[in-house]
Amino acid sequence: MDFYERLGALLSASRDERGITQAKLSSEIGLSRSSIANIEAGAQGVSVELLVRIAKALNVAPATLIPPPEAVDTVAQLRESIRAASVEVSEGLMDQIERHLKPRGESSAKKTRTRSSSAPRSVGD
Repeated sequence: MDFYERLGALLSASRDERGITQAKLSSEIGLSRSSIANIEAGAQGVSVELLVRIAKALNVAPATLIPPPEAVDTVAQLRESIRAASVEVSEGLMDQIERHLKPRGESSAKKTRTRSSSAPRSVGD
């Protein structure tokens, strides 16, 4: 889950706890119901001003709708791990390609030399 998905989950839970529908919240803060649904799904970001309006309509502190820092750090750490793994995979693939291409030409020449020098000679040679 990314930051906005977590924020949306907190908003949805807070709204549900208070028995407020998306339609009622949307009319109180001047947004469409589909915008509330998008925010709760994490598909739409929110400004600080909008977050404060939502919190006021729900009668909660704005900070209660913001995901805890450790959740955000975990996502950032996950992204960094994926980037690092991606770089390692890319470097590993390049190494394999280089090993595959380099020895191929050399080993073919060696095999040819080895075959011609160790090939059985005919009786007339």
